[in-house]
This record gives sequence, C-alpha cells and structure tokens, in this order.
Amino acid sequence: MYLALMQNNLIHNIVTLGTKFNWSKEAVDKETKLLNPEIMLEKIPAYAKTLETKHGSHWKELVIKTAGMMNDIGNNNFLNSDLSEK
Repeated sequence: MYLALMQNNLIHNIVTLGTKFNWSKEAVDKETKLLNPEIMLEKIPAYAKTLETKHGSHWKELVIKTAGMMNDIGNNNFLNSDLSEK
C-alpha cells in the first residue's frame, strides 16, 4: 500500500480484506493480548487446532512472532497517517 501511495504509476488497484490502519499503542495492546498460544489453546481450542493444521507444529512461534511484529508496528509508527488518509 505504501508503494502504491508513493509510486502510483506502478500499482493502480489494491484489494484488501480486514486491513487495520489504527496501530496506536492502545490498539496494539488490545490485539496482542489475544495472541497468547497457551490462552488460545484453553479458550479457543478449535481455532488453535486450525492454526496448527495450517501452519504446522510451529504455529505457537508464529503467533508469538506475529504479536512481536504488531508491537514493532505500533511502537515504531511504521504505518503513519499517510496510508489511513488515502
């Protein structure tokens, strides 16, 4: 999306599904609380099983790294207001 914003002659259309632009500290904290593999196994075991089926035995590590990526986005303002205003 950033490339399309900066070089609009390269990319003419983008389709997204469920794209989130609000990555404030509060939003990141709320979202990453849900990304705890042990709690997922306890509270939503069917979904945890789906993640294991799709991603293999390393699904827990993937969930933890996804939370880390989300924290990096929120803490470092990688997604600035340029994208959410377009």
